[in-house]
Amino acid sequence: MNKKQGFTLMELIVVIAIISLLASIVLSQLGSAKQKGSDSGKIRTLAEVRNALNVYFNDSNGGNGTYPTTANLTTKLVPKYIASINPNIKYFSDGKAYHLAIILSSSNKVLASDSDSSLSFPGLSANCTNAGVTDLCYDIAQ
Repeated sequence: MNKKQGFTLMELIVVIAIISLLASIVLSQLGSAKQKGSDSGKIRTLAEVRNALNVYFNDSNGGNGTYPTTANLTTKLVPKYIASINPNIKYFSDGKAYHLAIILSSSNKVLASDSDSSLSFPGLSANCTNAGVTDLCYDIAQ
């Protein structure tokens, strides 16, 4: 008796096809996770700037009851209140209130909870559209 042990060519091809299909599904999800991670970092950065603005506002040697004007945000906050400010953050202030915004990579649930204020920023329309996509802008108003 001559018994051969092992897999047939057809069985190997089926297994390779199934593994390839599963790998393509996993890899397609990684791009989405990368965008969400990037957006989370941007939102965290915006919260850090908000905290620095509030400390500046309450500091008697800083703002003394006012927020920095639009032109001097970085010079007023860095390095005393925050180490650095993301250059993609949009900022507007009249001294009494402020509005912060950053454009996210993709539309996600957090955009339903932001301020969606009508204040406009340089390079963005009033409803925070960018490149024809509406409301990819996460914004905080004080």
